[in-house]
Amino acid sequence: MTVSAADIVRCTCGRDEGRLFLVMDAGDGYVLLADGKHRRVENPKRKNPKHVRKVARCGRAALSEPLTNKALYRMMAAFAAGKSEDQGGM
Repeated sequence: MTVSAADIVRCTCGRDEGRLFLVMDAGDGYVLLADGKHRRVENPKRKNPKHVRKVARCGRAALSEPLTNKALYRMMAAFAAGKSEDQGGM
């Protein structure tokens, strides 16, 4: 399964194993991940796509407008809590 920008992924390796991230960008052999709290939008984590598992596609165009850390953190927390778009989540 390929990972692209605006996907929500869970890390499967490393010290951030099990945490949810939003894919900010996907390049040749790497993805850039941010969660708004530990990994901020200004300094995304560069990770091998083999070490992440796609969980969902972001319901809205998260990367079409400038995304703040606070908005990203709230979006990821809502997704982790199981909220859908119609319940005020993503």
